[in-house]
Amino acid sequence: MDLLSGSEFEIEEFRLSRDPFLVGHLASKSLSELQLGRRSGAMVLAIRDGSSLKGNPSGEERLGPGQLLVVMGSQKQLELFRNLLGDAIDTIETMRGT
Repeated sequence: MDLLSGSEFEIEEFRLSRDPFLVGHLASKSLSELQLGRRSGAMVLAIRDGSSLKGNPSGEERLGPGQLLVVMGSQKQLELFRNLLGDAIDTIETMRGT
């Protein structure tokens, strides 16, 4: 991804588990309530829920099982974001600058 080339930033896609038990601490809470961005420094760029994609989601957007979160940050910020999501993560895919 040329946009990120030469920068410290990466974009990661975090797929949340479909298991409601694993997503329990996140489920039905808004981005504002969870304060993932404030606590990690990473920015949620988009949320895909099934066939629906919400770009630049508002703080009122609620998380749920099976959603895909597209997040941008430095390696350290993304590591903090991963730690905050914990067991709720099913898969992670990283897009790096060339």
